[in-house]
Amino acid sequence: MKLNYDFESYQPPRMNEKNLMETLHNRQLIKRTVLLVLASLLINICMALMAFVIAPYSMEAGIACLVLLGLSLAGSGIIAVIFAREWSTHYRSKPGSIIALGL
Repeated sequence: MKLNYDFESYQPPRMNEKNLMETLHNRQLIKRTVLLVLASLLINICMALMAFVIAPYSMEAGIACLVLLGLSLAGSGIIAVIFAREWSTHYRSKPGSIIALGL
């Protein structure tokens, strides 16, 4: 029987405990960040709905909710840009970045 893959031709990367712990930490950080982004999205949706529900009773409160929603979206956008720049330069310099980004 002929094997489809030649196991002798590939040397796997050397992994030690430090590399494995760093990979685990990066995966946990990415998962926490995704959960934080989803929570922020749900809060923004709730704030927009609250603004439309409150607007018939108090226009000032509805406008205040929309202003807070705008500030929240602007802050979230700024934070997203900062994290994207930091993560792209951080992972671009590492040779095993594909492994670290796998969820």
